[in-house]
Amino acid sequence: MAEEEAPKAWSFADQNKDEQAVALAALVLDQCGEGDDKFAPEKFEAVLKAAGLSVAPHWVSVFSKAATLAGDSLAALPPPEAAKRVPP
Repeated sequence: MAEEEAPKAWSFADQNKDEQAVALAALVLDQCGEGDDKFAPEKFEAVLKAAGLSVAPHWVSVFSKAATLAGDSLAALPPPEAAKRVPP
């Protein structure tokens, strides 16, 4: 009987691998980064390198600029439980 290959812990779709990798790096930086430059391209590259991933260089630039522009705007949103409240 042939041995089955063990499932991978994490798998990226080939088509979207770069975008997914950089998006996950942005989430890491958002939660762990500090300062005004927490979305600097160098920090994206460090997270990707630590994860053993490489992406096309333009993705780092695109996500770095987008995340910097978005900043902490998500922190201004009400908590999820506030959305569940129904006004009287």
